[in-house]
Formats: sequence, structure tokens, C-alpha cells
Amino acid sequence: MLEEDPFFVPKTEEEIEKFGDGASVLSNTARKLINAVRRRKGLYVEEKMVQHATKQRASTRKV
Repeated sequence: MLEEDPFFVPKTEEEIEKFGDGASVLSNTARKLINAVRRRKGLYVEEKMVQHATKQRASTRKV
């Protein structure tokens, strides 16, 4: 049994200073294991699809 909470999101200022803003909390081992099992079973995994929004562009043509 892992001691980490897989659904932990920092809320107080002290937690944000210690763990970050919440976007980088995915290093949580319990969360990684849960997401791996969900992917393997074909279930919904709560992750951001866009990694680097500045690298994406629209594919429109100028006439």
C-alpha cells in the first residue's frame, strides 16, 4: 500500500511552495500507477492533451 494520496492537489500557499502549482504533481507514484491501469483497461485518464501550446498552429491557407 502506498502512503501517497493519488488525488492530491496543493491548495494552501505552503503546499504550493513545497509541491508546486499542481501542474507538476503528476510525479506522484500512486497517480502514475492508477493512470497506467486505467489506460490498460481503456478507461478515461485525466491528463492534459496539449503539452506545448506554442508549438501548435492552425493549418489554414492564405488565399
